[in-house]
Amino acid sequence: MIDFSYKSMSLTLTSLLTIYIKSMLPQTLFEWEVPFGVQICGIMGLGLLYAGSGDRYISDILLAEIGKLPVRYSESKECFSW
Repeated sequence: MIDFSYKSMSLTLTSLLTIYIKSMLPQTLFEWEVPFGVQICGIMGLGLLYAGSGDRYISDILLAEIGKLPVRYSESKECFSW
């Protein structure tokens, strides 16, 4: 049985939540637009999943994501329209 509880560090749930965090996805040829609210939910979910664990990799990624300013997808693509 898979444990999806608070502080469980479940690998199944981690792989599900990392789909919604762009910095944890591999570089691909296509851009996948993830709404800002969904990204926030993924970050919060990983934070709750790894709370108190001391996992260095996850904590570094989450701290980097928290420090980013929100950028709208349409605004970030305008630089390629020239």
